[in-house]
Amino acid sequence: MSAMHRQSATVPLLLGIGVGGLMLLTSGRRVLRVELPPDFRGNVAITCDTNNGVGENVIVNSHGLGTATACPKRGAPLVIMRAGKQVMPIFAPNWIRTENGVAVGVSFSVR
Repeated sequence: MSAMHRQSATVPLLLGIGVGGLMLLTSGRRVLRVELPPDFRGNVAITCDTNNGVGENVIVNSHGLGTATACPKRGAPLVIMRAGKQVMPIFAPNWIRTENGVAVGVSFSVR
């Protein structure tokens, strides 16, 4: 098998592992899924009503604001979606916490 053929054969495999890895990382943990408006770019601020660790979907409005009924106790992976596609934040999400370390919100930016 030529080097070029080996390389092209491994690309789909690596992509498959990457997607599968994401599913494995998020499947056993609480995940906060964030739905952005189509074409949204900018700062996002999500506040939490309680802190019971329940994963859920948060709908962000056109101003970049959203409310979660609950924040996970220790923070959680964010799955940020826009128009059905996952997007990554520009910088690591900033979990906002009380003096006791209780998560009360999270902020991040997207392009």
